[in-house]
Amino acid sequence: MAEDLDKLLILNKIAPGLFNRVHRMINFSDVILNEETSFQKKLESSFPQLDKYDQIDAAQRFKDKSQNIITATKDYYDTIVDVINFTEETWKVLKQMSGTQLVRHDFDYAIDMMEPYLALLTNSIKLNFLFSYVKGDEKQCPPPTRVAATYCKAYHNVCQSVEPNTQRVTEFFRRFNTKNLLTCLQEEAKEIKEDIGSILDQLKPVLFKWPSVKSIISKELFFLGKPAEFASPVKEASYKEIMYLNRIREWVVLGFLVAPDELGTRNNAIPLLCQCLQHSFVLPLHRSLTHNFWPSWQELFTTFKVNRFKLSDHLKKSFQPALQSHEETANAHAQLRSFLRTMGSPMVAFFTEFPDTIGPKMGLILSLLSQSRDEVEWYCRHLGQETPAKVCRSTFSSMFKGKENFTLVILIFISHFAKTNHFTFLTHNHADIYIISIKFLDICCVGCG
Repeated sequence: MAEDLDKLLILNKIAPGLFNRVHRMINFSDVILNEETSFQKKLESSFPQLDKYDQIDAAQRFKDKSQNIITATKDYYDTIVDVINFTEETWKVLKQMSGTQLVRHDFDYAIDMMEPYLALLTNSIKLNFLFSYVKGDEKQCPPPTRVAATYCKAYHNVCQSVEPNTQRVTEFFRRFNTKNLLTCLQEEAKEIKEDIGSILDQLKPVLFKWPSVKSIISKELFFLGKPAEFASPVKEASYKEIMYLNRIREWVVLGFLVAPDELGTRNNAIPLLCQCLQHSFVLPLHRSLTHNFWPSWQELFTTFKVNRFKLSDHLKKSFQPALQSHEETANAHAQLRSFLRTMGSPMVAFFTEFPDTIGPKMGLILSLLSQSRDEVEWYCRHLGQETPAKVCRSTFSSMFKGKENFTLVILIFISHFAKTNHFTFLTHNHADIYIISIKFLDICCVGCG
């Protein structure tokens, strides 16, 4: 189990770099690939049989440029191979851990162990959806199948041998292009669907404790208390739940997406899912690129059935009402952003003036920063998105308040606690210094109209 856990951590560390590389593929182009395009299209159509057109004149011209083509496309092709390797290793590790106690503990006991498992699962799902955006166009950006065929042919010309990963790449594209992406992911997750359902089931108490953003405001979590309590430690449990809340919603939406069978076998699974979909049907893939998962869920709630369980029975009763409450959801998040601004501004002044109180209030501070980051990200990824409800053809932009610019600026500058992305705090009544490192905001700028 220790070896599998190490692999989980390693794969999760690899994921951000791989996401960066796939993101660069979306707008990939090179001058040399705009030459002999008709021959490249022939290679694409016959891939992986690349010697079919060796007798035509264009083949010789292509051969003369093979080394330059390899130089131009090697990183692109290697990224495809690494996506295949990452996906295979991810499902292999997740399946090896199937049934272990590591994935069957409750939130309070084992969230630190459950998180890498769920993070790897969602990273794999999001990576596949991110790769689906690598389509290319006929003018400047060639499609990935053409680039792969071009690279393999150039490799054969230069090395006089078949590129070692040709068959794997061919199978990847065949499966990726001929089957629905969601169907492929569900097939991969079939062996671990019970584990996914079991883990998500353990997260229900947290989500039902915080069913809406209003519940966060009403609990008075971000109040410093009376002067006599300023130096008293805060209770960590609720703050820890708040810090994970946004990630838990994402895990639920994506987890049940690849394991929909579990919706019919787990008590309150559908209400749990619909609660999360209210807040998180648009999820980030990488940087500013987001994906609207509403069509995928619409299809599942319309067509999915297993044995006697039909998701369509819950379409009108649970799914549609949840998504039609988008205006209420947008207003609630606007209230939360305003609340965080109101609470955050005096805290910056207070903790700057009394740094010795930072240690006991660490849970409060980190939770406030986490919620602020999540709300900025929520705002940015929903701005301009079409609402899912058919009854209202509007966008979330029309529901945002006019002073959002000011709210977001205040939230971003809560990071005044540190001069960089790292927060260094002195703990109360202790000689040593705790260095708390947090990736706070991966946002270059926030442009809000």
